[in-house]
Amino acid sequence: MNDTFAGNWQKINDHFTEDVEITITDRNEKTGLWQIHVASDIDMGSDYRFNAKTGLVSLLLQQEASINPELLSKRQSITYQARDGVNIQAYLTLPKGQSKNLPTIILPHTAPWWPLVA
Repeated sequence: MNDTFAGNWQKINDHFTEDVEITITDRNEKTGLWQIHVASDIDMGSDYRFNAKTGLVSLLLQQEASINPELLSKRQSITYQARDGVNIQAYLTLPKGQSKNLPTIILPHTAPWWPLVA
């Protein structure tokens, strides 16, 4: 990552005060315009434009929530130890107001090299 990209990425991250996931969906080197998608565990997300020349972030499209965000639970980052001793980072979401004797739903993802071995 070069210093210019890192500086721009920091400006984008500083713009958003909540815990969100930021994805660059398009970046034009000539115009300095980036399109980014910003979402969270309780927000489907919105699309923004970042202007690398001015450092400004502006809203392009805000998606309408299909589920009231007040009904959704926040995701927690946890770490657990596998049988071989490796620490594994995961996300845990519990139903609001409940934390004991719950069923478990596990959504594993494939390794980064999955397309190469499939």
